[in-house]
Amino acid sequence: MPVSATSSTRTSSHRSVTQSPLLRQGATGPSVSRLQHLLRAKGYRIDVDGIFGPKTAAAVRAYQQREGLQVDGVVGPQTWGSLGTRGTGGTSPSPSPGGTRTTTGYQNGRAVSVQLASIGGGKWLNARAAPQFLAMMNAARAAGVHLSVSSAFRTMDEQ
Repeated sequence: MPVSATSSTRTSSHRSVTQSPLLRQGATGPSVSRLQHLLRAKGYRIDVDGIFGPKTAAAVRAYQQREGLQVDGVVGPQTWGSLGTRGTGGTSPSPSPGGTRTTTGYQNGRAVSVQLASIGGGKWLNARAAPQFLAMMNAARAAGVHLSVSSAFRTMDEQ
């Protein structure tokens, strides 16, 4: 996947409820980034920085209240489940705005269903690759380098 040093990007992915950790204010890392992307896909305006700070906590509480969940600012199985993750792993089959979509790709000459995640700027990556790109992007940002995708998944129609 070609990358260029210019601007930051975003991603969205879903994972298994059983693989989703309990998160609260002060947590950091890829799971927090995934949470932030899910919240952004639901319309909350927060940065995706992998840090569960006050703004992420406020978005979690607002989301919990809107969805009729216990409002505690802690992201456990009920909140993860409500955000669209499912217990079998992989990506949720129903796309969320700017989040994920399913399309047809080709592997070894055969048509296969491919789960994609938006990383912003009209770019889409395989939903399994998007979180890894985000982690790489966040590490680069910490080192003062900003990454963006210059080429990404394209459907046959887009090609």
